Amino acid sequence: MARTKRDFEESEDVRTVADAIWEAYEYLLEGVNLGDIYFALCTSKKADNAKDVIRKGISDPLSQKVGKRRYQIAFYASDWGNWTDAQKNLQLFEVLFSIDEDGKYKKPDVQGYYPIIKTLGPDWMDDPELVDILDKKVVFKERIPTAEDPGSSAGEKGSKDPFLADVVAEEQSKQKALK
Repeated sequence: MARTKRDFEESEDVRTVADAIWEAYEYLLEGVNLGDIYFALCTSKKADNAKDVIRKGISDPLSQKVGKRRYQIAFYASDWGNWTDAQKNLQLFEVLFSIDEDGKYKKPDVQGYYPIIKTLGPDWMDDPELVDILDKKVVFKERIPTAEDPGSSAGEKGSKDPFLADVVAEEQSKQKALK
C-alpha cells in the first residue's frame, strides 16, 4: 500500500508557544536555536499508527518548504486543536528537550528524559491534572550526568540505577500508605 502524501502549513501558533517555552526553560534547552526550526501543522488525516509529533525525516513536501532550516517539527492539526494548552506546551517542550547540546535528536530513553519523567511521571500526557508549564513555573529535576550515573546505559553498568531506585522507593511508600 502506498504511503499517503502529507500536507503541511507553517504555524505561527506553534512558533509562539515555542518562543514562550524557550524563554521560560532556556536552561534546559541548551542545544536549541529556534531560528533553526520550521514549525508546522500537518493538515492531512493522521494515520492510526502515527506518532503525535513529526520530526527528523519529514516527508519531501515539508522539506521543500523548509529550505535551509536544520529541524522540522510538526504536529497533526487535529491533535493540536484537541489538546489542552497544558498538553500542547508539554508536547512541544518534550520535542525541544529532545535536541541535545550537539544539536541532534536524543533517542527516547529514561536516562535522557529523566527530568521530564521524574517531574511529571511516565504518563503525563494522560494526566487530567496536568500542570501548564507556561502558567506555572515547573522546576524540573536535574539531568543525571552520565559520568556520575553508575546505572547509565551510556556508561559502565553499575549495581543500581538511580531512576529505578526512585521508582522503587516511591512504590514502597505507596504500598506502606495502603496498609
